[in-house]
Amino acid sequence: MRTETGTLRVLVVGSGPLTTSVWSTAIRSSKELNPVGTATSLEETIARVPECDVVLLCALTQVEAGVEWVRLITRAFPESRIMVVGIPHQEHVVLAYVEAGACAYVPEQETIERVLESLPGVVRGEAHVAPELAPALIARLTRLRQAYVEPESLGSRLEALTPREREILDLVARNLSNQEIADRLQIEIGTVKNHVHNLLDKLSMESRHQAAAHLHGSLDFARDSNARLLLSVQPTGGARGRSPEPALPGAQKGTPPPTEHDASSP
Repeated sequence: MRTETGTLRVLVVGSGPLTTSVWSTAIRSSKELNPVGTATSLEETIARVPECDVVLLCALTQVEAGVEWVRLITRAFPESRIMVVGIPHQEHVVLAYVEAGACAYVPEQETIERVLESLPGVVRGEAHVAPELAPALIARLTRLRQAYVEPESLGSRLEALTPREREILDLVARNLSNQEIADRLQIEIGTVKNHVHNLLDKLSMESRHQAAAHLHGSLDFARDSNARLLLSVQPTGGARGRSPEPALPGAQKGTPPPTEHDASSP
């Protein structure tokens, strides 16, 4: 929804006031965009999402934290549009953000002008992904389709899980993060990760989100949020794509922005 002046409302999210103020100033230079506010915490971001048309997330320095923020935002607001800027131009990082629910990304090598040009397209439902990463996204879609499991087959695989693995799978399906599961079951987070790895192996699945979708009985990767976005891949700033819905999120709330890069956990 545009404002009465016809501008798009942008919520700027970052790790601190310096980052968000710089982006807000840049956004004000565009006649099409209006910075409606800034946020430097997850709680503040979620509270202000209803005020905007698009969230501009300045990538947190720790990849896992940034991905979890995207998951939680899209869990709270499934229709939200999120563009992540300043992330490393690396396949596994981009895939992680896309699967979490990001609609578009602009790598750290790009300019502010490029971001401002891309934001209106994100609101229109365009998918902004660099052409060189399109093959990786298509390959991911192929793996998701190949991983489809018929309900009858899934039932027999579930029977192979231990009681503890089934208990953890139930919590995964309720969108709890590894840390939240560890706290609830009063076990170490490393133990939770081991159980998640083992149960995914037994179920022949690639991610906790896929397992959760199967358990809910709602898996259809041809229409899944990840698949939809992968099918709509276009060059950054290029043709329009379909609007994605978020992947199933799961993370701790209120985690402050960390200070170094990390990789996503199982």
